[in-house]
Amino acid sequence: MLRTTVQFIQGNYCNPIKVTDVADYVCINRSYLYTLFRNSTGMSPQQFLTTFRITKATELLQLTDLPIESIALSCGYTDPLVFAKAFKQMKNMSPSIYRKEMQKGEIRNISNRSKILSDRIRKSTVNILTDLYNKVS
Repeated sequence: MLRTTVQFIQGNYCNPIKVTDVADYVCINRSYLYTLFRNSTGMSPQQFLTTFRITKATELLQLTDLPIESIALSCGYTDPLVFAKAFKQMKNMSPSIYRKEMQKGEIRNISNRSKILSDRIRKSTVNILTDLYNKVS
């Protein structure tokens, strides 16, 4: 059931889903989902959803020139200000500053720095997902 929960979040993070939607999908009570998820992964379903969304947003900020509002919408946030607040809480900087920092790194040393940064972001995304998948398997 936890695998189904993670798969649902991964497949629907771009929609404005809530934890109650996830619980409804797997046909259990929201509180029980929280308990199961927390005991298995060490984080709440909401924390996982937010982490997954912000990880996807960092990829879009680095790899595209999409406006931040579009990135927020494509990561399931209906309000760009809520997105910016969640992003800053996780990354300790606003989305726009994150993008500028990524661009600075690429301008200084395109061949090495941007590749290293891209690899780190991809590896961290893969590691987060692999760890969570292994915990729920």
